[in-house]
Amino acid sequence: MSENIDGAGRRSPGPRLLVRPLLLFASVALVIGFVAVRTDVEPYKTPFFRLFFSDTVHMKAWLTPHCCWDWVSC
Repeated sequence: MSENIDGAGRRSPGPRLLVRPLLLFASVALVIGFVAVRTDVEPYKTPFFRLFFSDTVHMKAWLTPHCCWDWVSC
């Protein structure tokens, strides 16, 4: 059997392997940013749903012990 143990036939993938996904990510982020700038920022008259919390700080304070308890009990 002829096996290549020393890896002499291998080539490194090069920077193109990293540049292409980064360019794709940057272009998608720019398109999303341009679309977001041009959207209407007026809030909805009625919320989609109502929670029994007065604001997000109280919601986080209520949810944190429950999440930690579930994590510890597993």
